[in-house]
Amino acid sequence: MSRIDIYSQELTKEVELVSKESNTGITYYGVRMYLDRSAITFWIPNAGCFTQADLAAVFRIMAHTVDHAPAPTEPTERRSHRLLGRSRG
Repeated sequence: MSRIDIYSQELTKEVELVSKESNTGITYYGVRMYLDRSAITFWIPNAGCFTQADLAAVFRIMAHTVDHAPAPTEPTERRSHRLLGRSRG
């Protein structure tokens, strides 16, 4: 499993909807989060195994986790939320 760490100093409040047309004529959409010197694009799923609603649920779980995270100076305990009962081995 790969991991990308993004530190708070890199975050901005700039987000936009982006689109890209493939060579098959299908237009794909994504949500782009701008960082200090780069950006991350989350492409909206176009597959049955992971849907647009699944991606939205992941973002809601992330927001909930951020809202309920302890302050940086408090002792922390690692917690994870699993989406739709899936686990990563």
